[in-house]
Amino acid sequence: MRLKNKIACCMLLLLGFASNVYSNSLYSKFGIGLLRPYAGASYFGQGNIGIASYSPIALQYLNPASLSYLTRTRFEGSFLYEQADVKVGGVSGKFSDSGFNTLHIGVPMTKGYALGFGLMPYSIIANTYEEVVEGSYRSELEGTGGLERAFLRFSGMVGKKFAYGVGLDVYFGRLERTWRVYFDDASYVRTEDVTSTTAVGLSGHFGFLLQLHQKLSIAGIFNAPAVLNTKTQIDYIFRTENEISESKLKLPLIQGYGINYRPNEKLTLLADFENGSWGSLGKNDILGAETTNTNRLGAGIEYAPSRKISASGWKKM
Repeated sequence: MRLKNKIACCMLLLLGFASNVYSNSLYSKFGIGLLRPYAGASYFGQGNIGIASYSPIALQYLNPASLSYLTRTRFEGSFLYEQADVKVGGVSGKFSDSGFNTLHIGVPMTKGYALGFGLMPYSIIANTYEEVVEGSYRSELEGTGGLERAFLRFSGMVGKKFAYGVGLDVYFGRLERTWRVYFDDASYVRTEDVTSTTAVGLSGHFGFLLQLHQKLSIAGIFNAPAVLNTKTQIDYIFRTENEISESKLKLPLIQGYGINYRPNEKLTLLADFENGSWGSLGKNDILGAETTNTNRLGAGIEYAPSRKISASGWKKM
């Protein structure tokens, strides 16, 4: 397939604010790690919002209904680097991750109908934690891996103002944590255990986008709950035995709503609200983690000199 006019949507004017409560601690032996809110370059550039965003020249990951507005095949890939250092008293930790973030391809079929598919991280574990108790011991927790989300989606239109999209999600991944304890007393032997969990499961998502006016649109998305099959193995480095168990991992319903106001062809005002029902999950549902509901509220401004397909690459930036 020949891909033409690869376009990256850069925002020259941006205002964003958000309130996020994550369902898992950064440094923990439990849970699925940090949730990934970055769903591609355009979404990231708009301040992590875009439920009601749509464009004929750029892919919008959050809402599958936005595919209906594509006029040509589009491809998007993104790379992300993150690092955070934390130190409180004798407790210090570091989160560091770099690499692939998203892959998204949209293929228009006929006017108003399109297919899309791609891959993106759902959660990430990439941290090193250290706690020192003077005169007693030093403990370390190292985490790697996470959950990935592959998706296939279809979008269509009813009339000229209502777009819908449905999709299939495949969740899979490997989560690994290594816990070490070093004792100051030489009569004690250091301990180490490695917990590795693999998970796989299916779910789906749905979205709609309604144009109330030529300049005003509203939208909604619904990511259905998922049940993943997991297999966990715990290896004790200084003992001969290990433990193997199978269980279920649950992901909650996530729903969001957005508004899009476009006073002219160059300027777009966006606002989103998203809720995740993580509080409905028990410890046994989420690999031993304590969870709480999440809420995200954001607003942003996008400025694009031109949205015309025939415009130069510079004007599309």
